[in-house]
Amino acid sequence: MHQSGKWLLSSGSYVEDIIFNHGQKLSTESLMHSWIIDLNDAETTNLFTSAEQGEIRATIRKVPEVSRGYAQSLIRFAQARTADELRHIMETTSFRPEDEAYDREKHFDAEWAENVVRNFLMDVGDPAQRLQKAHLEGWFDANVWVSIIDRAFGNLHDIELVRKESASVSTSARKNRARSRSERKKMGRRIDGIFRSPVNNLEFGAIEVGKMFDGTAGTKRLNDYHKLAKVMHDMLVSLGRYVKNEEVKVKKLQVVGLLHSGRSCDATVVTE
Repeated sequence: MHQSGKWLLSSGSYVEDIIFNHGQKLSTESLMHSWIIDLNDAETTNLFTSAEQGEIRATIRKVPEVSRGYAQSLIRFAQARTADELRHIMETTSFRPEDEAYDREKHFDAEWAENVVRNFLMDVGDPAQRLQKAHLEGWFDANVWVSIIDRAFGNLHDIELVRKESASVSTSARKNRARSRSERKKMGRRIDGIFRSPVNNLEFGAIEVGKMFDGTAGTKRLNDYHKLAKVMHDMLVSLGRYVKNEEVKVKKLQVVGLLHSGRSCDATVVTE
């Protein structure tokens, strides 16, 4: 790679050189081999000084602020301490002002949040305590994450969440970049969920699911995180190609990943 194409930090160090030199010393596969700087990984961040880490973190785009109306709709649940108190709030208040006509574009997020609370209110009083029991991954998908994740995108017409071991077309594109006519086309990495446009097959995010939380350093969780990050990187590269790698546009791109482990969920973002 030519020096002009590398990321030069204020310290005078090139990010790519630091990653490459360390990656050569590793005996096992690392996200660094895919040019991914994992800011949650101590081994990676320790390669940089505190000032350099701050400079890298400063490039990460901030999470958008929620609308005032959406925030006010959620505040009404803040004082509830019991299921009965929460149910009383649900029965006596609404996600929109009483004299305001319903507008799907304006009220969708607040209505979605209310429906999530309503769904889980039924589980809170469940004498069988199903949420507290061990289940397979599919149970959590159907009973927990569908109402929280899948339905949250109901107002985005060009994005759908494809679940159940869908193959990433972005990863397939990377694997077949140098494919000859005589070679069999390689499949993309299978992932538990992919945020995809049904219009042009572009991919914007991924989900990996585990049936239980075995700790932040659990083997299954670490493997799922590694798999998720690599797929997200492939998606980011594909999106970059879609915008012809124009720097201004590429700097605005983000790919989102969700890691479900039983009832827990962690979100991560990959940017250029």
